[in-house]
Amino acid sequence: MNADGNLFVGAAPFSVSTRRFAFGGGRVVLGADGAPTAFEHVADPDRLYLLDETVDAWHGPDHHWGAGFANTSRGSGRWQTPYVIEWRADGATASHRPVAGLELEVRRRVAGERYTEVHTWTNTGDEPLRITGLGLNVPVRDVYDGAATALARSCHAHVFTGGRGHGCWPSRWPARHRCSVRSSGRARCGRTRSSPATP
Repeated sequence: MNADGNLFVGAAPFSVSTRRFAFGGGRVVLGADGAPTAFEHVADPDRLYLLDETVDAWHGPDHHWGAGFANTSRGSGRWQTPYVIEWRADGATASHRPVAGLELEVRRRVAGERYTEVHTWTNTGDEPLRITGLGLNVPVRDVYDGAATALARSCHAHVFTGGRGHGCWPSRWPARHRCSVRSSGRARCGRTRSSPATP
């Protein structure tokens, strides 16, 4: 357990601040919280794909990759530091509890040419839960200090959240249900194992 009362399963992240996982022609660098802090590519070693607080002083922990917020019928909450993290040979799994009765498990894995994330939300409460808003940070470094610097070091990005491939979220979850969303945008929802049978 660390000073914040968070339990870490596997090797404690305090001994190693980052871990690198190769995929494709590059690597993802996962920080102590199991979230990406950088993406690296051997053909373009100077490019910064993500915001970095050592370079972009205004970028801080509240906006790191994967941090976010949820607005629900039980109140609102943020997640940033997991209360449990499990390190594996191919990535990490981080667990968060942004609101009482709402669990978030984030599985980050590298396999061959791909880096994937699966976000699984579980309503662990005894009452239905209504989600009215979700936010997830993806701090792509689309900073333009000047043309030469931007072309050499920045990452121009457009994120399209509509049309084919976007995530479909139920706005109301029954008690003891979960919903997983993959990085491809595909969602899958159903009862948890401990769910009582529906009459």
